[in-house]
Amino acid sequence: MDLITRTTVRDYSLNDLEARRIQRRLAALRRRLAGRPDPIATLLLTGDARRHRVSARLRVRLGHLGGHLVGRKSGETADHAVRLASEQIERQFRRITGRRMAERYGGQS
Repeated sequence: MDLITRTTVRDYSLNDLEARRIQRRLAALRRRLAGRPDPIATLLLTGDARRHRVSARLRVRLGHLGGHLVGRKSGETADHAVRLASEQIERQFRRITGRRMAERYGGQS
């Protein structure tokens, strides 16, 4: 199934370039989760005007009964924060798939 994405932005306004970069990052995540049934990604962007930072919270549900992967990072721009959070999700996903492969084939991966 295709990845369903929900994006919420609080106290920040995205420009077109940031929005395109974020969509590109979510498309890469969509390709990575292509074999999963009913994956859902929820992205929350929160701006902090005093610190000139943007926080990104990316939560990916792997399926109807599957687990959740959560990435929380902050950056100077929204696309930078999303990139860091999605890299954190990628590491968690690789760890899970590596563990499953080791259980299936009986060895370290």
